[in-house]
Amino acid sequence: MCCGLVRELYLMTHAQNRFESVFSTRIARGREIVCIAADNTDSTVARVATCTRDNSVQVWSFESRTAKLSPISSKLYREDRQVVPKSLAFDENTDQDLFVFGLYDGGMYKYSGKDSKTIAKYQLRSQIGNAAIDLERRICVVDNVGKGFDIYKLDSGKFVKTLTTRDPMKTYPKGVAFADEYHAIVGGSDHGLVYIFDRKTGQAITTLKHGGDGGVETIAVSLSTFLQKSAKTGTDFRQ
Repeated sequence: MCCGLVRELYLMTHAQNRFESVFSTRIARGREIVCIAADNTDSTVARVATCTRDNSVQVWSFESRTAKLSPISSKLYREDRQVVPKSLAFDENTDQDLFVFGLYDGGMYKYSGKDSKTIAKYQLRSQIGNAAIDLERRICVVDNVGKGFDIYKLDSGKFVKTLTTRDPMKTYPKGVAFADEYHAIVGGSDHGLVYIFDRKTGQAITTLKHGGDGGVETIAVSLSTFLQKSAKTGTDFRQ
């Protein structure tokens, strides 16, 4: 398990029903770690990517048997201070390419896992509060830091559709994730509701009340969770 705190990255292992820290390090220039991604396709060596508030992205190799973390590459967005990397995801290819989503600039970047060179850059239609990726369908969904979430083609940056909540009272990053084997999308809001959308139609299936009227900024889901019927219509949205 990877855990990012204000200044340090912690790696933990699970044994005897508890997690134990096996490695910790201060990364980049010691600013807040805002996102972590991992690629575990190799059973012994994993890739870990981190992005920090000080405009940097770093990629590491983690050897599970020795608990050793080794740097692979590092990128600092010196030219454009608006590029604050907010979300990360590894591609499912042999090079382990990395997708980076920028908070203020609204850019989606793809970097080579071999030499860290830029493969592609796409300008999306809004700022990006958070992002989630469906690698099988080659799409992504991003929090547009406004009245909902936008779906884009992963390999072209082409806009697909907007999943609408309502006009925001406040604008800040909100959690978003795929669920039900990528048939549904779950997203937060600034008004105390969690929205569950049908990915294909973009329609809201139902909403969940969370606390009062505050923001829902963090979401975790199980991709295997089966959301069979709409709470509003009773129809099976997976057909």
